[in-house]
Amino acid sequence: MRLNCRGSRGEAVAYGAALALWQRKLVAQADAVVVPSVFARERLRELGAPLRWSRVHVLAPALPELARDAGADSVPQAAAAAGGGAPQPSSGRGGYALVVARLAPEKGVDVAIEACRIAGMPLVIAGEGPERAALGDRASGADVQFAGRVADAELARLRTGASVALVPSRSAETFGLAAAEAMAAGVPVVGSRVGALPELVDEDGLVPPDDAAALADAMRRLAPDAAAGRRARERVRGVCAPEVVARHLAAVYDGAPARAATDHV
Repeated sequence: MRLNCRGSRGEAVAYGAALALWQRKLVAQADAVVVPSVFARERLRELGAPLRWSRVHVLAPALPELARDAGADSVPQAAAAAGGGAPQPSSGRGGYALVVARLAPEKGVDVAIEACRIAGMPLVIAGEGPERAALGDRASGADVQFAGRVADAELARLRTGASVALVPSRSAETFGLAAAEAMAAGVPVVGSRVGALPELVDEDGLVPPDDAAALADAMRRLAPDAAAGRRARERVRGVCAPEVVARHLAAVYDGAPARAATDHV
């Protein structure tokens, strides 16, 4: 409610109130609860969530583009076929940095703008939100393009042309889907060392939140590294490939009845 993470203040109030009213009844009926990261589980524990912790499992979301039969070049080929009007590098990656986020203070898009100004790298921002006008003012004089909210095919194309993806969040992410999707597309990620991002992003790509200079340094280091995108894709494949997620989810289902029968915590 404080961050107004819904369509309006009224919707945020209704959403928050419904969660508070129904969460205990909901989780009491669950034989298993799945959360997307260790950070999310431990944060819920700190907040005193009404959960039986033996029934809580960490399981990342499955990304279809990481299916075993999808070749490493399938995403770039599909994106190239989509066409569009965003900047393109002269050959392969290397054209610009990319941010995919809601344009809200907690996402740190202003930090990305400043970091790209420091690094001398063009920036493409995909997303909409309440900070759009303020960010436009902040980007004055910089090489920044606001793409707005884009369809999946256009987003894939934008990732194909990006040399690095930025996730400069100020607030803790419970997973970091924008980072995972960029990594699945073979784009190296630089993100804030907050929330669940350190579980996903390689150490070389982690920087303190609100530190534009550190973000710029990491961008300059990873953008020209031809192997960084391949490493990112393999790293996220280990947690988000559908066959990996399905195997772990099957184990959760298999164990749920036994836990329900014996767990009296």
